[in-house]
Amino acid sequence: MKWLTVSFLVIIALVNFGPRVSAMFFSKPNTTVLFNSGCFLYGELRINPVNLSYFIVLDDGQELSFADDSYAEISSEDNPIDISEVDFCV
Repeated sequence: MKWLTVSFLVIIALVNFGPRVSAMFFSKPNTTVLFNSGCFLYGELRINPVNLSYFIVLDDGQELSFADDSYAEISSEDNPIDISEVDFCV
């Protein structure tokens, strides 16, 4: 019975803290984020481990967080974004 209780607590801890631990090590360099407002940001995409929201680190070291419903698209190797007709946000 004791092992069952310990196993249950370990599973609960992994479910609650697993995404946060993963977020601490998530980093996606050279990422373009296209926003609903029609502008873009370019930098290193990361995830805040406290609230699990995205933020981007610009080339000058400035960190900008944004809401999940504020961006239209995030670039990837399979899905590059054409930014030729869009303005830089900052």
